[in-house]
Amino acid sequence: MIGTHKEAIQLLIKECALRKGDVFLDLGSHLGQELEVLAPMGVEVHSFEPHPVLFNRLLENYKECPNVKLNNLAAWNSNEEKHLFFKRNKTEHSDGSTLIASKNNINTSIKDLVKCVDIAEYIKNINKSIKVLKIDVEGAEYVILEHLINEELIQDIEFIYCEDHERKINSKSWREQKKRVINYCNSKSINIRSW
Repeated sequence: MIGTHKEAIQLLIKECALRKGDVFLDLGSHLGQELEVLAPMGVEVHSFEPHPVLFNRLLENYKECPNVKLNNLAAWNSNEEKHLFFKRNKTEHSDGSTLIASKNNINTSIKDLVKCVDIAEYIKNINKSIKVLKIDVEGAEYVILEHLINEELIQDIEFIYCEDHERKINSKSWREQKKRVINYCNSKSINIRSW
């Protein structure tokens, strides 16, 4: 992501010609910085945030928005429960909680079981065109993108924005998965923009 959240979302709105009724998937909603701008526009936002403290904050601020669907779930490649690992504790709303145990800025002894959703299945159930997919899920981005490739859904998403957490993950399998995703997207002229 370049600049502040507000600057980044304003640039995204312009690049995507995003308008009322468009479908925006926000994987890793954090404090709702994108929702703050998109909800009043009437964009149909599907928000995913597994962190209990962050989700409760989203609920307080957006539960009355009819165009915002709040999901206290981690976007993933299957419906299951997984450990969400935290940096310092479970109660603060710090950045960086993750499903990826090899991420180097978390404490693997501080964790909670969270529900995960098969994001491909979720997208199929929306049964609408996805205008924007924003993924900032602290290292699980390529798990999700590869799943969307395997389910033949990635080419149907008009704009994809992704934050890459490579500097925080030292895993050969993670790097190999990233390479597979990037090679596939390059071969199909699918543009994954930086978030």
